[in-house]
Amino acid sequence: MILKTVTLTAEGRAPVVVNAPAAPAAATVSVALPRLVAGTYRAAWTAEGADGHKMSGSVSFMVH
Repeated sequence: MILKTVTLTAEGRAPVVVNAPAAPAAATVSVALPRLVAGTYRAAWTAEGADGHKMSGSVSFMVH
């Protein structure tokens, strides 16, 4: 898949859009996150398969 967008949200904070660098399709993708203050975050992502198939999902995590 090719990572297209990553948006971080946390209660009481403005959303943070993380730039997904251009990269060839891969089975595993990653992106560097900015320094985050303590809190509970949701990372929502969109991606595209090599065949153009659109995908999306999210993951929640905490920073202590």
